[in-house]
Amino acid sequence: MKRIGFALVLLLILACNLPAPTLLSTPLSRSPTPIPPPLPTFAAESPTSIPPALTFTPIVPPAPPTWTETPTITPTFTPSVPMVTPKDQPVNCRYGPGAVWLAVSALKLGASAEIVGRDAANAWWYIKDPLHPGAFCWVSMAVTNASGKLEGLPIIPPPEAQVIDASVSVNVAPGGVCPGPISLSFSGSITTNGPATVTYRWEIRGDTTLTSSSESHVFAKADTWTFPSDHLHLSCGSFRVILHILTPNDFRAEKRFRLP
Repeated sequence: MKRIGFALVLLLILACNLPAPTLLSTPLSRSPTPIPPPLPTFAAESPTSIPPALTFTPIVPPAPPTWTETPTITPTFTPSVPMVTPKDQPVNCRYGPGAVWLAVSALKLGASAEIVGRDAANAWWYIKDPLHPGAFCWVSMAVTNASGKLEGLPIIPPPEAQVIDASVSVNVAPGGVCPGPISLSFSGSITTNGPATVTYRWEIRGDTTLTSSSESHVFAKADTWTFPSDHLHLSCGSFRVILHILTPNDFRAEKRFRLP
């Protein structure tokens, strides 16, 4: 019983020492529940506020070029340069327009040459020498074929024939003894390339100079003419004999000799 009474006394003492409860003017409340922000309010859009629909204009690529095929034109070759070829055999090419002139070249079968003129009789072509660059000669129209532009070709006059060669030989009579006089003669040879009149003379040079009178010979065609001189009588010594061509061109042939 004593233990129960002691416990009651202790409880009373503790109860007297507890602080009196404080009355709150406001009642206790729970923590406020967060309220979500209000949703935005959108005004209704008017039909005019709707952006216009985009309009696309299609880009049409340019049409590819139309190619018009031009037909290929095959040119027809018409030679403008006048040319000549042999008909069926090689042809002599001469110094002048005619068979009386020396053949100085040839136009071979299958070859051709440029025509640069013609003769007044329209029977011979004046052409570029096919064998000698820079030279010219004549071929007969009768044995050749011509092509190209032949109209307007100039008329070429025939050339002047020339002496193209000459020679001298000395003929001493047998039995001559020094101091002489010793009988002798000369032989001359003249060649032309066409018809010509050739004028010449003899000239003998030693201790003195002897000159014969001028003489002439007519060549009807290209030819070689051989002729003797008159007989002469000379003393012993060293000499030169000259066959001097005066016309149609200046030309000389010479021979040195000694008597006896």
